[in-house]
Amino acid sequence: MNNSNTRGAPSSLMAVAIAGILASTAIAAAARPLAPIDALAQTTIAPAAVAVTDVSNGRADTTIRMESRLGVPVFLPGAAARASLKATAGSRKAGLDPESAARAHLRDMADLYRISAEEADALPIHNVQRLDGGGTIVRFRGAIDGIEVFREQANVLLDRDGELAAIGGFVMGAGGSRKLAETAGALDASAATAVALSDYGFSPAVATQMKRTSDANGFIRLGLPAGMASADGAVMVNHARVKPVWFRLPGSLQRAYYIELQMRDAESANGTDYYAYVVDANDGRILFRHNQTSHVAFSYRVYAESGGLPLPGPSGRNGFPHPTASPDGYQGPIVPPTLVTLENAPFSKNDPWLAPGATTTVGNNVAAYSDSFIRPRGQQ
Repeated sequence: MNNSNTRGAPSSLMAVAIAGILASTAIAAAARPLAPIDALAQTTIAPAAVAVTDVSNGRADTTIRMESRLGVPVFLPGAAARASLKATAGSRKAGLDPESAARAHLRDMADLYRISAEEADALPIHNVQRLDGGGTIVRFRGAIDGIEVFREQANVLLDRDGELAAIGGFVMGAGGSRKLAETAGALDASAATAVALSDYGFSPAVATQMKRTSDANGFIRLGLPAGMASADGAVMVNHARVKPVWFRLPGSLQRAYYIELQMRDAESANGTDYYAYVVDANDGRILFRHNQTSHVAFSYRVYAESGGLPLPGPSGRNGFPHPTASPDGYQGPIVPPTLVTLENAPFSKNDPWLAPGATTTVGNNVAAYSDSFIRPRGQQ
């Protein structure tokens, strides 16, 4: 999402979609709140991270952020990338277009991301975004054997000369997980969707009632007969959207289905639930479940007091006043961030971003919209 009070009007398509969501949630809260599930987040295994050293001082570069469960960077500055032996001896980028240059940088860093050069070359492009000042962001989606890897995306930031400024996110290859992934899944799309529908009281037999209605953008759409309800009265508001994905866990790559449901309970005629799932195609377990409805009031982990008043920095009030009153390089110990939930700053005007009952995301100081539809491949 982009937040801007200077750019153009929000995309009409996104405005209509968000308006519908806001209108429905204003009428009634989610009918059936379900606890989030994330099999990766619940993993405690921490593989050994690949070492990246800052050659300027010989110490570990603390600006690198790692996904410790998978052992790959989730943020890699260009300076740290150039410090690796492979990047120092990397391929030439002069004269390459942004997409080719970005792929070349990923190939140079293949060992860090545990991906082969051939797999890096096969990654699909999500989009290419030109920046003011001459820089470019090239976004790659994770994919193996033509199937998307759930949540994997690498955003390669190039400077005006095509040199690597940073890589955000990550993409990985199959690696040692290949054997685990090659076995055919026991569940088809209908059976996997039936697993998700079990949260709403449907039996596994509902899979036999599903009809494939259309395919678009890599998704298939599955529907039930009109008026068909579960044992406790829940109904599908719209067809399910389903696509095959890989779901990565430490040491394994699971065949799975990504599923989006829009559901309504019998006692909540105006309330619609929007949930996303990933269901394992082998054993039917739910690997991921996420409520896709968000509200204006949000919870943040920030360096602030419990009431929301910001602290001076990550050290809190340590060092205020300075304990020695001398320029001796004192750094106060880091304090844990506080979970703060608020809609707007608690000041005298009580001026929230959106008014109650708002149907568009245009409000106080910010017009929020999605730019995920801009700059498809080939557009500069």
